[in-house]
Amino acid sequence: MPIQYPLNKSYTPKNELYNKMIDVSQSLGKATREATPAPSPTPTSAPQQTGGISQYQNIPKTLSDLGTQTTPYGGSTRYEPGGTHMGVDIANKMGTPIPSFTGGTVTDVRTGKVQGDKGYGNYVIVTTPQGEKVRYSHLSNNFVSVGQELSSGDVLGTMGNTGSTYSQFKNGTGSHLDLRIQDAYGKFISPISYISSH
Repeated sequence: MPIQYPLNKSYTPKNELYNKMIDVSQSLGKATREATPAPSPTPTSAPQQTGGISQYQNIPKTLSDLGTQTTPYGGSTRYEPGGTHMGVDIANKMGTPIPSFTGGTVTDVRTGKVQGDKGYGNYVIVTTPQGEKVRYSHLSNNFVSVGQELSSGDVLGTMGNTGSTYSQFKNGTGSHLDLRIQDAYGKFISPISYISSH
């Protein structure tokens, strides 16, 4: 049933032209509300478009919800330059939705990478209002563009295995998220500590 909007009884124009304009406006508004179909339900597994950002109804809210930690902050991987892993690796199936764990502005997006390419593969960097840079790497897809404003919880992409990836599990695909956070001065900080404190 369409929403009924009460008329403003405090305004009573004396001009007949104004009265006709108000009548026409109210008729058009009523016709528009009645002609607009109700949105159809969306399956929980499919993304919805909300303000240009794909949203999933059931997205991970913490890193532990996102998957299995395979490499901790400060650990090591076979591809890590300098030997120390400055992020945290979380493994899960390809296509797992990745939420932005902070609000901020998308300041860098990399696309077009495949598994085996050197580096971080497809990634998104979100810069917070405090100047921290949060990098989400090895994505299979991303749904955002540079300059876009994100809120915490907005889905920015899906987990994948693009770039330098391998699996620590038998028959694994290498699908994981490498999450790295730098403070405003460029120093890497623990993603788990950062997220738990925010």
